[in-house]
Amino acid sequence: MRISRCAGPSSKIGASTKRSARSPGPSYAQGSEWALLTGLRAQGVGFVHVPAAAVIHTILPHQVEIDWLLGRAERIGRGSARIKRRRVPKSPLGWLGLYARLGLARLRALRAGSLAVPARFRIVHRVRYWQGYVAEARKLRGE
Repeated sequence: MRISRCAGPSSKIGASTKRSARSPGPSYAQGSEWALLTGLRAQGVGFVHVPAAAVIHTILPHQVEIDWLLGRAERIGRGSARIKRRRVPKSPLGWLGLYARLGLARLRALRAGSLAVPARFRIVHRVRYWQGYVAEARKLRGE
Protein backbone atom coordinates (compact mmCIF):
# COMPACT_ATOMS: atom_id res chain seq x y z
CA MET A 1 0.00 0.00 0.00
CA ARG A 2 1.33 3.42 -0.92
CA ILE A 3 0.73 6.20 1.60
CA SER A 4 0.73 9.78 0.43
CA ARG A 5 2.25 12.43 2.64
CA CYS A 6 0.72 12.90 6.11
CA ALA A 7 2.40 15.79 7.83
CA GLY A 8 1.86 17.66 11.05
CA PRO A 9 3.47 18.18 14.43
CA SER A 10 3.28 14.45 15.04
CA SER A 11 5.09 13.55 11.84
CA LYS A 12 8.22 13.27 13.94
CA ILE A 13 7.78 9.49 14.05
CA GLY A 14 11.26 8.10 13.80
CA ALA A 15 12.87 11.36 14.91
CA SER A 16 15.71 11.11 17.33
CA THR A 17 14.70 11.22 20.98
CA LYS A 18 16.70 14.37 21.53
CA ARG A 19 15.04 16.21 18.66
CA SER A 20 11.49 15.00 19.35
CA ALA A 21 11.69 15.97 23.03
CA ARG A 22 12.07 19.66 22.16
CA SER A 23 9.06 21.85 22.74
CA PRO A 24 7.33 22.82 19.47
CA GLY A 25 6.57 26.26 20.92
CA PRO A 26 3.77 27.99 22.80
CA SER A 27 1.30 27.93 19.88
CA TYR A 28 1.32 24.13 19.67
CA ALA A 29 -2.03 22.54 20.49
CA GLN A 30 -1.60 19.07 21.90
CA GLY A 31 -3.51 16.17 20.43
CA SER A 32 -2.40 16.89 16.89
CA GLU A 33 -1.54 13.22 16.33
CA TRP A 34 -5.29 12.96 15.78
CA ALA A 35 -4.84 14.78 12.43
CA LEU A 36 -2.02 12.41 11.45
CA LEU A 37 -4.00 9.29 12.38
CA THR A 38 -7.20 10.51 10.69
CA GLY A 39 -5.21 11.30 7.54
CA LEU A 40 -3.68 7.84 7.53
CA ARG A 41 -7.07 6.19 8.17
CA ALA A 42 -8.56 8.18 5.25
CA GLN A 43 -5.87 6.62 3.06
CA GLY A 44 -6.90 3.13 4.12
CA VAL A 45 -4.25 2.50 6.77
CA GLY A 46 -5.41 0.31 9.64
CA PHE A 47 -4.17 0.33 13.21
CA VAL A 48 -3.39 -2.46 15.63
CA HIS A 49 -3.12 -2.15 19.41
CA VAL A 50 0.00 -3.89 20.71
CA PRO A 51 -0.16 -3.97 24.54
CA ALA A 52 3.41 -5.25 24.85
CA ALA A 53 4.91 -2.50 22.66
CA ALA A 54 7.76 -0.60 24.30
CA VAL A 55 7.37 3.17 24.40
CA ILE A 56 10.06 5.50 25.66
CA HIS A 57 9.19 8.99 26.81
CA THR A 58 11.88 11.54 27.49
CA ILE A 59 10.84 13.95 30.24
CA LEU A 60 13.04 17.00 30.37
CA PRO A 61 13.60 18.86 33.67
CA HIS A 62 11.47 21.87 32.64
CA GLN A 63 8.55 19.52 31.87
CA VAL A 64 7.93 18.87 35.55
CA GLU A 65 7.78 22.53 36.53
CA ILE A 66 4.36 23.91 37.51
CA ASP A 67 4.30 26.62 34.82
CA TRP A 68 5.08 24.13 32.07
CA LEU A 69 2.45 21.67 33.33
CA LEU A 70 -0.20 24.40 33.45
CA GLY A 71 0.78 25.52 29.95
CA ARG A 72 0.41 21.92 28.86
CA ALA A 73 -3.12 21.86 30.29
CA GLU A 74 -3.95 24.88 28.12
CA ARG A 75 -2.44 23.21 25.04
CA ILE A 76 -4.47 20.07 25.74
CA GLY A 77 -7.61 22.22 25.95
CA ARG A 78 -6.75 23.82 22.60
CA GLY A 79 -6.16 20.40 21.06
CA SER A 80 -9.49 19.14 22.40
CA ALA A 81 -11.31 22.06 20.75
CA ARG A 82 -9.61 21.26 17.43
CA ILE A 83 -10.54 17.60 17.65
CA LYS A 84 -14.17 18.51 18.45
CA ARG A 85 -14.20 21.18 15.73
CA ARG A 86 -17.60 20.18 14.36
CA ARG A 87 -19.09 20.48 17.84
CA VAL A 88 -17.80 23.98 18.55
CA PRO A 89 -20.90 26.04 19.42
CA LYS A 90 -22.18 28.31 16.68
CA SER A 91 -24.80 30.24 18.64
CA PRO A 92 -24.47 32.38 21.79
CA LEU A 93 -26.69 29.89 23.61
CA GLY A 94 -24.26 27.09 22.79
CA TRP A 95 -21.41 29.11 24.28
CA LEU A 96 -23.14 29.30 27.67
CA GLY A 97 -22.05 25.76 28.52
CA LEU A 98 -18.39 26.49 27.76
CA TYR A 99 -18.35 29.73 29.70
CA ALA A 100 -20.20 28.05 32.58
CA ARG A 101 -17.51 25.35 32.75
CA LEU A 102 -14.74 27.94 32.66
CA GLY A 103 -16.50 30.09 35.29
CA LEU A 104 -17.08 27.12 37.59
CA ALA A 105 -13.44 26.07 37.28
CA ARG A 106 -12.33 29.63 38.13
CA LEU A 107 -14.68 29.75 41.14
CA ARG A 108 -13.25 26.46 42.43
CA ALA A 109 -9.75 27.85 41.97
CA LEU A 110 -10.62 30.90 44.08
CA ARG A 111 -11.88 28.63 46.87
CA ALA A 112 -8.89 26.28 46.64
CA GLY A 113 -6.58 28.36 48.86
CA SER A 114 -7.12 26.15 51.90
CA LEU A 115 -6.73 22.85 50.03
CA ALA A 116 -3.59 20.73 49.89
CA VAL A 117 -1.22 21.48 46.99
CA PRO A 118 -2.22 18.49 44.78
CA ALA A 119 -5.90 19.41 44.99
CA ARG A 120 -5.17 23.09 44.23
CA PHE A 121 -3.03 22.08 41.26
CA ARG A 122 -5.80 19.89 39.82
CA ILE A 123 -8.27 22.77 40.05
CA VAL A 124 -5.93 25.34 38.46
CA HIS A 125 -5.02 22.74 35.82
CA ARG A 126 -8.72 22.46 34.96
CA VAL A 127 -9.03 26.26 34.65
CA ARG A 128 -6.12 26.38 32.23
CA TYR A 129 -7.63 23.50 30.21
CA TRP A 130 -10.92 25.37 29.80
CA GLN A 131 -9.11 28.63 29.02
CA GLY A 132 -7.29 26.87 26.18
CA TYR A 133 -10.46 25.16 24.98
CA VAL A 134 -12.51 28.37 24.90
CA ALA A 135 -9.70 30.38 23.26
CA GLU A 136 -9.23 27.79 20.50
CA ALA A 137 -12.99 27.36 19.99
CA ARG A 138 -13.31 31.12 19.53
CA LYS A 139 -10.43 31.07 17.06
CA LEU A 140 -12.05 28.24 15.11
CA ARG A 141 -15.29 30.17 15.04
CA GLY A 142 -13.48 33.15 13.56
CA GLU A 143 -13.66 35.52 16.52
